[in-house]
Amino acid sequence: FKLEELGPYFIQKWFDKSTKEKSPYIINGCRKLCKAAFNYALRLNLISDNPFANMPRAQQPEILRRRFTIQEIKEVINVCKKDFPEFYCIFSLAIFTGMRLGEYSAICIDDIDFNKNQIWITKQYTRRKIKERTKTLSSRRIVDFPPSIGKIIKWHIRKYRIFSGYLFKGKDGNRPVSANWINSEFDKLLQACGYSKYYMRVHDLRGQFVDILHTLGLPTVYISRQVGHARTSTTNDIYSAIMSDVHINAKTALEELN
Repeated sequence: FKLEELGPYFIQKWFDKSTKEKSPYIINGCRKLCKAAFNYALRLNLISDNPFANMPRAQQPEILRRRFTIQEIKEVINVCKKDFPEFYCIFSLAIFTGMRLGEYSAICIDDIDFNKNQIWITKQYTRRKIKERTKTLSSRRIVDFPPSIGKIIKWHIRKYRIFSGYLFKGKDGNRPVSANWINSEFDKLLQACGYSKYYMRVHDLRGQFVDILHTLGLPTVYISRQVGHARTSTTNDIYSAIMSDVHINAKTALEELN
């Protein structure tokens, strides 16, 4: 077969079948992968043009990204601490540091500097495997956390007697806690607080964190580095649903939420 013929073939298949069976998100992901692969072949002079270059993107529905108000955050935190203690530290890190699920799942005790209130992000736990790399180069970073979060981490360490290895251990004690467990506990927490389990995803807590820092007037460059974005435009485009009820400085705000 000729390499150039693969493009039109896949395009036809996608629009004839995949659009009926796959989500726009999956289709666009495949499109991106194929476009990059054919661009690489183009640079190697294996083909004369990229048939995916002009392939239109599948239309993705607009996603309503919900956010908690400051008062709602306080209420959810109190319920989490009281009724879901094992999830309390994970939830606190997710909402007050903006880390990805795979990043805080992979945290080891040695990654935490309690003197500087910082966590080193150098790896991730995804698809039940520890990867000694982050999602992107910019995701390899140092994350700041307020002193109150440091107290929660120390409380978690004492309560669950975790003095080495992963901060959040799975059932066997050798691997990190699974993404399924984290998502399940978050769903239960939402329902315990009177929300639908579909109200928000765990990943949306990153947006919650960024919205708070945006509202508090912190520089976008700093916010982008905190959450591991390569470009500040990503931070502005994806996480700009500014909450209207926050008008105090960052440190005070984060402290008052705990």
